[in-house]
Amino acid sequence: MNLMGESPNFSFFRTFALGVALSFFSIHASQAVESATTTSNYPFNYNVSVNPLGFVFGTYNLDFELAVGDHLTVGPAVQFASVGASGVSVTGAGGGVNLMYYFTAPRLSGGWYLSPELGYISVSASDRYSTISVSLGGVYAETTLGYHWFNSSGFNCQLGLGARYIGLGASANVNGRTDSLPGVLHGMNIIGDLRIGYAF
Repeated sequence: MNLMGESPNFSFFRTFALGVALSFFSIHASQAVESATTTSNYPFNYNVSVNPLGFVFGTYNLDFELAVGDHLTVGPAVQFASVGASGVSVTGAGGGVNLMYYFTAPRLSGGWYLSPELGYISVSASDRYSTISVSLGGVYAETTLGYHWFNSSGFNCQLGLGARYIGLGASANVNGRTDSLPGVLHGMNIIGDLRIGYAF
């Protein structure tokens, strides 16, 4: 019975329109749930990684990634080196800020990445048979392009290639007297990016 005095055709179209609206809403809701589920397939928000080859050559570094966006991570990068030969010892330390932009997949899930980094480095060299030592300090800027593999357990590996610019000021210590050397040492070089890590 049509209590409102509406025609049967109008009542049918109103019911049909309501059904279409509910269907449209349910489809979008299911897509949102599916999207959230897809994102949850990559639940990593942090990653800690090292360069395994560095332990062979006396250089040690540690990178930490914090997810700050769907495709972006940011974090500190620290490094330390200590090598010696024929009485000459060289030590170095540095730190910077590293960005990782994953442009083919969500962050910390695998895929191609672009990684710029900016930081400061300090290096000193001394000879045990003399009273002369040299110190270098300055900034570096680098960018690498590579691929990152992730396992569902969190273990991951990345391999890339890039370029680095270094600009260093130098000083020399002779018999206890330190003098700044004129000019700035600077240059570009090709760098590799091999790292293994654990994401959580």
